[in-house]
Amino acid sequence: KNRLATMAERAITCAVLGAGGYLGQLIAAELSLHGNKVYGYGLSLEELLRGRESALAELQALKEQQRLEDDDIKLFEEDYTVTTDLREAVSGADFIIECITENLVAKRGLYERVAPLTKANAIVTTASMTLSVTDLAQAYPDPPRFVGLRFLVPVLLIKDVEITAGLDTSAQTLDAVRSFLLSMHMRPFFKKPGEQRYLRLTSAEAAAKQDESAEERLMRKRTVAEQENLMRAMRRAASLSGGSRYQGDGQGGQDGDATSAVTPSAPPEPEPEPSNESSCVICISEKPEAICLPCGHLCLCLGCSVIFQQNSSNCPVCRKSLDSIVRVFSS
Repeated sequence: KNRLATMAERAITCAVLGAGGYLGQLIAAELSLHGNKVYGYGLSLEELLRGRESALAELQALKEQQRLEDDDIKLFEEDYTVTTDLREAVSGADFIIECITENLVAKRGLYERVAPLTKANAIVTTASMTLSVTDLAQAYPDPPRFVGLRFLVPVLLIKDVEITAGLDTSAQTLDAVRSFLLSMHMRPFFKKPGEQRYLRLTSAEAAAKQDESAEERLMRKRTVAEQENLMRAMRRAASLSGGSRYQGDGQGGQDGDATSAVTPSAPPEPEPEPSNESSCVICISEKPEAICLPCGHLCLCLGCSVIFQQNSSNCPVCRKSLDSIVRVFSS
């Protein structure tokens, strides 16, 4: 499947508890739009199915507004499962998002049922706006892995997500939640424990944020498509050059120009694992030695720069128009 998440392949499973309600169904839909496998749990299958249809209608409305496309809705249809079996919902989940009714006894009772069913490293979150995260965490056997997580209404295509730590929430949990949100291109912000103020969006603010997200989403899709085309072109070039990884077209370019032909002197080695060091954004293995102008992003190796310039006119990092791609020499 052509997923929006292919640029940073992830395998995250989420469980939304209370998915038959308005907030739960929207959170489940938003998570699925980012390539996550999502389970929606509730007590009534009829309510869950009704919530699923309601969320689908919201997505269709965003499509009619040209904020989503057919493949976005397909992600939701394929990767969202509703169930009344709590074990099925949470046993494989990395992140569990609770958004049932604002009732302390009901929430605590749910956490007690959830606890023996989860993975050891699962993180449990609550979307509660009125109850203390610290108080709720006391019903969970591992309070350091419990945190508040609030998606701002109308949820869909809203990048801002509020994180509220309890007094026992660990730094590792906060970092994991923040990293998860950033992997979905969201904007996490922190609320202090006990702080009563909540951020709310006006209709105009929400519409502007949805437009921003829709535009960025489309841009990322185009980048993914361009990278897939470039990788296919590089494979074809390698095949035509008798197994060499890259082969330029031999046209034009001076010695310091990245459009010069690039011919390796030895057969290709097995693909190295990506390292934590800076690497080409296309092959994710070679050292970047070509700079995009005028934006100045040093992000392409020589081989990829040749094929990239033949197939794209925008910087792969910032998407600004390219005047040229030039090789740089390190001292």
